[in-house]
Amino acid sequence: MENLMDNKSEKKIYFFIYKYVDYIFLVLMGCLFFLFCVKSFYSEHGDMTLYLKPWYKILCKNHSLKEMYSIPNFNYTPIFSLMYYIESFIIGDGDKRAIFACKFPSMVCLMFTAIFSYLFVKKYYLKIKGGNNKSCLLVFFAILFNPSTLWNVCIWGQTDLIYVCFCIMALYFLYFINVPLAFLVLGIGFAFKMHAIFLLPVFICYAFEKRISLLNFSLFFIPYIISSIVVGLLGAPFEKAFFMFARPSHYFTAVSPNIGTLFGGVLFDNPNNAIYWYMIIMSFAIFLSIFYIFLKNKFSLNNLYFFVLFSFLSCVVAPYFLPGMHGRYFCLAETISIIFAFIAPKYLYVTVLVLFSSLPHYVWALTGNEVFPVKICSTIILLAIILLFRLVYKEKAKVQENEKK
Repeated sequence: MENLMDNKSEKKIYFFIYKYVDYIFLVLMGCLFFLFCVKSFYSEHGDMTLYLKPWYKILCKNHSLKEMYSIPNFNYTPIFSLMYYIESFIIGDGDKRAIFACKFPSMVCLMFTAIFSYLFVKKYYLKIKGGNNKSCLLVFFAILFNPSTLWNVCIWGQTDLIYVCFCIMALYFLYFINVPLAFLVLGIGFAFKMHAIFLLPVFICYAFEKRISLLNFSLFFIPYIISSIVVGLLGAPFEKAFFMFARPSHYFTAVSPNIGTLFGGVLFDNPNNAIYWYMIIMSFAIFLSIFYIFLKNKFSLNNLYFFVLFSFLSCVVAPYFLPGMHGRYFCLAETISIIFAFIAPKYLYVTVLVLFSSLPHYVWALTGNEVFPVKICSTIILLAIILLFRLVYKEKAKVQENEKK
C-alpha cells in the first residue's frame, strides 16, 4: 500500500488544510450556523407571533407606514419600520415570507457580530501581544453559538442582534479605525434600539481622554434623525415616529421573570411610580460616579484590556440598575463578556457568571419553565458587577506600580 505522505496530491491537500486552517474553520462554523438557521427558520415563539409577523403583514397589504404607526402596540423605531417597508417590496407577503423578513436581518447581523468579535480579539493579539494566537478563532464560534444569542435570533426571532452588531462594530472602529465613523455606527445602533446608549459612557470617557472634538457626538444622532425624516416623508406621522425611541420605556412597566436585575429581582416586583423614577435617577448617579472615578484616577482607555473591561462594566451596570429591563437587554453585555474572556482568559469566571444568569430568561421565554428563582440570577449578576469593579481597581494598582518603576 502506498505511503500517504509519498502521494503528491494528498500532500498538497494536507498542506492546503494547514495553510488555510483559519479560513476553513470560519467557513465550516458559518455552514453549521447556516444549517441551524435553516432548521429553526420557521419556528415561531412569543413576539414573532404576537407582534413582528403581524406588523410586517399589515405593512405588506398596502405598503403604508401611516397604517403601521396607527397600530396601538407598535413600538419599533423609524429605522426598523423603514427596513420592514423595504423588505415588504422585495420579499413580499405570506406567513413564511414574513418570518424570513423578520429573522433574516438579525441572522446576518449575528454573523457580522461574530466576525468583528474575531477581528477584535485577533487585533489584540497581533498589536498588543505581538503575535497571532490561534485560539482567537474560537471567539467566532463562541459568539455564533452562544445559546442566548442563538436562541434570541434563530428560535425566538428577536431583533436585538442588529443593534448589538453595530455596537461591536462601533467599539472596533473607535479603538482601531476612525473615531467619527465609530460615533456614526453607534448612532445606527441607537437608531435600531436605544439600548446602544449603554456604551455611551465609554465613548464619552474616550473623547475626554483623547481630546476628541465634541462635534463627533452630533454624528451619534444623525442616523435616527434621518430615518425619522424618511419615514415621515413616506407617510408616517413624524412626531410619533421621532419619539418612538422612548416608547418601550413606557410600554414595559414591569420586568419579566428569570431576569437578574436589582429592580425586579432583589428589591421590587411591581414598583410604583416614585420607586421607578428613583431607580432611573440612581442609575444616572452611578454612571456619573463611574465617570468621576475614571477622570479622577486617570484611567486610560488606550489599554485595550481596560477598554473592553470598561465597556463590559458599562453594559452590565446599565440594565442591572435601570427599571423596566428584561433578559434581552443583557444581550450586548453577553457579547462583550465573550470578547473579554478571550482577551483576559484568567477572568473567564466573570463571563460565565453573566452568561449563566441570562440563560434562564430564554429558557423561561421559550418553554415557560422557571429554571432558577429570579433573585438568584440577580445576585449572580451583582457578584459579577462587584468583580468587574475589583478588576478596574486592580488595573489602577498596576498603573501606579508601573509609574513608580
